[in-house]
Amino acid sequence: MIQKRFAMLGASGCYFFAIREGGRRATGEAMEPYGLFLLANRQGAVGDDGFVLDAGKLMTLSTGLAGWKCEKYGPKHDKPLDTEIGEEEIEVLRYEWNPPGSPESAVHFVLGDGAGNVAYDPYGESLTVKNGKLVSKRVFRRG
Repeated sequence: MIQKRFAMLGASGCYFFAIREGGRRATGEAMEPYGLFLLANRQGAVGDDGFVLDAGKLMTLSTGLAGWKCEKYGPKHDKPLDTEIGEEEIEVLRYEWNPPGSPESAVHFVLGDGAGNVAYDPYGESLTVKNGKLVSKRVFRRG
């Protein structure tokens, strides 16, 4: 069972890992990833498949600091994608790419640097980031 979960998180857990890294950078400490996944799953922040259900709650669990909220920016969210964020805020970027011959778009989340650039890619060097485009971002703030 654990091997299947690790494989699933490796394949589709980019948003989970980007939030975890944002939490690490906010506090200087990071929860062990699988322990965080199990805790977040029990508390309803992520599904059994690693899909993030409550990003604010996941950031709260990741940092140990209460009150994180997540707000989405981009054309589909009626908020400008180029909105700058504050020093105490954390930015997660969502990229999309239509690989040649693929019927579906590829989606990948990375931690942003606050200015719309990639600060941390959980995959390493994602082709979705390299070949795709930034379509939205999530901004985490306490409040």
